Amino acid sequence: MEANDKRAQILEAAIRRFAHFGVQKTTLTEIADDLGMTKQALAYYYPDKNSLSEAVEALILTEFFTNVEAHLAQAPSAAEAIMDLVEVKKTFFEKYAMLMRAAGPELMQQHSKAADAREGARQRLTHLMAQRLEQGVGSGELKPLNAPEVASLVFDTMTAFEQCVVGRQMIPDARTFSELCSRQKAVLQLMMNGLREEAWKN
Repeated sequence: MEANDKRAQILEAAIRRFAHFGVQKTTLTEIADDLGMTKQALAYYYPDKNSLSEAVEALILTEFFTNVEAHLAQAPSAAEAIMDLVEVKKTFFEKYAMLMRAAGPELMQQHSKAADAREGARQRLTHLMAQRLEQGVGSGELKPLNAPEVASLVFDTMTAFEQCVVGRQMIPDARTFSELCSRQKAVLQLMMNGLREEAWKN
């Protein structure tokens, strides 16, 4: 089996374990046992749990941005692309809900690169939004605007909104998250209405 295939299997097994037991209560030996391999063999790919946690977070972020990029490219308008990012996030959260509730806080605090990873994700998402906003301006859909600045404002508004609605829950329950997404879409609708050219039609 190729090394990349083996790494993928290890990450899948780690995600299953983390989702059920959390990061702290999961050992590399348990993950190795799930795969029918020795801990020493697993250590060839991931020498410790810290490196494995980093790889899990990187895998999830890669999948998220692949979905975001596909969505932004396929959306019929810039406004719809921005507003429907909430649905992309909702679908993604639902897929990894068990993992986020069991291990989300630990994954975010487990390694020293977590803060850098989150800031990198923020920068990448705002950059993608800015590109789509610029396309909206170019097509005549949106009024002239500073796309990077607007994208940053959209991101910061949504982040602040999450903190207000979720409160002290680092990982919200399903009902709270659904309510949050509905309210975020309503806020984004107001923002996009203000940016849209009155004469534009899809």
